[in-house]
Amino acid sequence: LPETREQRLAIQNELSERVYENLLIFVDSIARPTQSMWLWLRRDQLRQIAREHSYMSGQPGDLFLSKLSRMVVDINELDEQGEFPLSQLVERLTAALDIEKVTKKFFKEFNQQRIEFVTLIDGIPNERERRWLASVLMNRLMFIWFLQCKLLLDKGNSRYLLDQLTASKQRGQDLFYSEFLQALFFEGFAKPAYERSAATQALIGDIVFLNGGLFLQHSLELEYGASIRIPDKAFANLFKLFGSYSWHLDD
Repeated sequence: LPETREQRLAIQNELSERVYENLLIFVDSIARPTQSMWLWLRRDQLRQIAREHSYMSGQPGDLFLSKLSRMVVDINELDEQGEFPLSQLVERLTAALDIEKVTKKFFKEFNQQRIEFVTLIDGIPNERERRWLASVLMNRLMFIWFLQCKLLLDKGNSRYLLDQLTASKQRGQDLFYSEFLQALFFEGFAKPAYERSAATQALIGDIVFLNGGLFLQHSLELEYGASIRIPDKAFANLFKLFGSYSWHLDD
């Protein structure tokens, strides 16, 4: 394991002349490794941005496994020659390793996203109440995003919200909040499966019942009901933010 980042990048640059796309894993010992450093380069037009991920012996495996799961290639995905498309492999490496560390930057971006989210809410005349509802919805969705990253939604679908947003757009414009999310919140997480309608089950998939207050109807949702309208754009922007960070448990 080279001591400095510059040394690791020098090795990576030399290797790139032979194998353009690569992932380097450095270890501190061959016999009994206690530390590893993963190095991958994101190539963005003319720029190259190094992403390093370190792991220590005894560290909780949650973060490590979440990244590995994004890189997995199932044997059924190989072609007749036993190969997998390089472009798709690079996409998976990008999804797994091109992740920002959770810092103050996240909270700054989250707050900016909340401000934009408020401007897209229609049907609530009072701005303070729109801000309140935006916070409620974003907190719910942040929690759901974490659940999908833990593979706890719809038989382990790590793209559950993104897939549902795509499916909702195919059914019609700006239906994600009024049709899908309300069914997910108030019948999915808020009710056991046997109390849900068949239509809701078909819409939301295999969702666990969470016995808590987060997914009970908020007073604003009870007051304004169907008058509340939120375009799909608001959720697409939010999911883009969530997708640029790693979601995991540590000590």
